[in-house]
Amino acid sequence: AEVLARGTPGRSTGDSQSGIGVAHDRPLVVAATEPPARRISVSDPFNAAADAALPMVVAALDPTLAASEFKRRLPRLSGESRLKLKAIRVVRHKPGKRCVMEYDVEVRRPGEVDQPVTVIGKVRARRSGNEGFRQLETIWNAGFDAQSADGISVPEPVGVISEFKMWCQRK
Repeated sequence: AEVLARGTPGRSTGDSQSGIGVAHDRPLVVAATEPPARRISVSDPFNAAADAALPMVVAALDPTLAASEFKRRLPRLSGESRLKLKAIRVVRHKPGKRCVMEYDVEVRRPGEVDQPVTVIGKVRARRSGNEGFRQLETIWNAGFDAQSADGISVPEPVGVISEFKMWCQRK
């Protein structure tokens, strides 16, 4: 897929295995292997992929790997439907500590209109992602879901992607 990325001015980084390149201060276009309709934009304005304490961020920003993991590891979101990854954005990064990414996906259910969904993925240094997910899921299941009578709710927990050490929630 063609990847568009942004980063910090003056430096250029990349991952030769995944094909992700970050051109700073201007979009970088990596050779397209699929039609233009399959382009997935990747935005890393904080240069989180270069954070040695969070090596899983490089994999989490790889569109091919992310799309594959979303399909396999997030059945709560996809169920019997198909997921199509549209964009990846790093929205918060505390160097050496944590990173928050947004994934724009399209949920395609047979016989229904495609539903756009934004999934928030959170990673923390030296943590697996399971604890944060379990806490959120416990609160959600205790009645603080989207249909709560008093209107007080937490985001819907979606799943854990162990390869990225990331837990995910619906935005």
